[in-house]
Amino acid sequence: MDKRPAVIVAGGGIGGLAAALGLANKGCNVTVLEQADKFGEIGAGIQIGPNAFHAMDYLGVGDAGRAKAVYIDRLIMMDGMTGAEITLDHLPAVIAVAAPASIRVPSVREATNGATNAATNAATNAATPAAVGPLVAAAREFEKGHLRRAVAATGGKRVKAAEMLGISRKSLWEKLRMYDLEEAVRKPAA
Repeated sequence: MDKRPAVIVAGGGIGGLAAALGLANKGCNVTVLEQADKFGEIGAGIQIGPNAFHAMDYLGVGDAGRAKAVYIDRLIMMDGMTGAEITLDHLPAVIAVAAPASIRVPSVREATNGATNAATNAATNAATPAAVGPLVAAAREFEKGHLRRAVAATGGKRVKAAEMLGISRKSLWEKLRMYDLEEAVRKPAA
């Protein structure tokens, strides 16, 4: 009779298989229950960060994972609505100024190859150390302004604004309440 602890894992996805492998490595007798007829690729793939490879090493499958991995040369983020590339200059200047001294952040003039405009200069000048706050606060202000612009662009129509932003109507409504922008939906800015 097998004296090892018997464990049943429900689901043969990444989490289920990782749990099963970890438990088996610790001496458990593991049975994986999966509703699919066979294991196979689903979707386009996953992105794995360096810490995930440490976990895979711990499970004993790191080398096999690295052998199958596709490594990228660079990552480009794109706007889902316009298809335009998202770059650091799309973020509020206050975020770049707030970066730790150990991280070199190009000046606005460097980032735009010297082609600055009045709005860029004003944003840079406004982002003095006295105006710098926590990154979370800057991100919230950016999100609040973005929500306000989306609602205005759709004439106050939440469904269209949520589609434009790529979020659910419920998420949009919760964000509008969080930022006290519910009134902006009822009376869009002219």
